[in-house]
Amino acid sequence: LVRLYPNMVSAGHTSNLENTETILQGIVEEGLSDAVFGYILLDEPYAYVQDPGEEFLRAYNLIRKYDKEHIVTFVNDKGGRDADAAQFCDVLMIDPYISSAYSAGSHVAERTENAVAAGKPVYSIVQTYPLNGKAPTADEIRSMTLQALFSGARGAGYFPIYNYKTETVEGVPYRRSLHEISEIWTPMQERKDEIPLVADIFTRADKTYDSTVTDTIDDETGVRTITWYNGEDQYIALLNTK
Repeated sequence: LVRLYPNMVSAGHTSNLENTETILQGIVEEGLSDAVFGYILLDEPYAYVQDPGEEFLRAYNLIRKYDKEHIVTFVNDKGGRDADAAQFCDVLMIDPYISSAYSAGSHVAERTENAVAAGKPVYSIVQTYPLNGKAPTADEIRSMTLQALFSGARGAGYFPIYNYKTETVEGVPYRRSLHEISEIWTPMQERKDEIPLVADIFTRADKTYDSTVTDTIDDETGVRTITWYNGEDQYIALLNTK
């Protein structure tokens, strides 16, 4: 995913256009297109620019001058701006991180459903590191990943870091990686095979699976039950939304 926003300046800002074009030219000239997943214009743009539409449109058109295949995206953290944000990307990324104000059992589902309603494919970035006074457990990360896929996201991912801010270890800047945190990383590895079972059905664009899915929440217990078929095999997932 090619990052096009140095120092949190969007890819289409007039001060950054030359840099953006240099990167795009370099990818073409060096034959690196096969290594590209997509281009990200800015992280959480509405925190930095009140109305980034003009900048984003300028960047989008510039990217398409060099690359007509790979996605253009950015991470939108403002739920109320999804419809606006969807106008300027191919895939809308969201980062519904949790805190004391949000439930790990339901926040990602609610945020994903709202984003999907904007009409673009959605990728949900799941919180894996301590932030806002909340350090997600392995079970919560599992739940949030499944919530995203069950709620219409076409993909889910995470940043491979465990500390948001860089530490200094023996005088050297250092940021811990997620794989160093065994109580998080080991369960994620053990459960990784269940993700394709969900993704194979729920991320399909044609939505032909809808007739095989039941999705209910018990008002008393808060348990969300999702059942679905893949061929002749039936699967059941239980999520605690409280």
